[in-house]
Amino acid sequence: FGVAILLVPEMLMGIYGVTNMSASEILLARTLGGSLIALGVVSWFVRSAGPSPERDGIVLGMIIFYTISFVMTLLGMLNNVYTGFGSATFAVDLMLALGFAYFRFIKRDA
Repeated sequence: FGVAILLVPEMLMGIYGVTNMSASEILLARTLGGSLIALGVVSWFVRSAGPSPERDGIVLGMIIFYTISFVMTLLGMLNNVYTGFGSATFAVDLMLALGFAYFRFIKRDA
């Protein structure tokens, strides 16, 4: 998703029903794409890190990111900013926020 929105934001956002993007909207979409790629790289490189305050901070950051993304996607759907495909993003954001929260607050390492 990050690579797609970085390289072809107009096409990807068209799936969501967002059309006629201005130059500033395209720039913001590409900035989001870069951010998503960075989150993926950080997640990949810390995937096997042992218990530490640094890992807990990264996981908490992911919880915050995906919770905000979930809320923004929900608001976009409720305000008809984009169409049906938004519900898939809504579900992914919700599941990632809940998954990271589970591993951060419920399933603790010994």
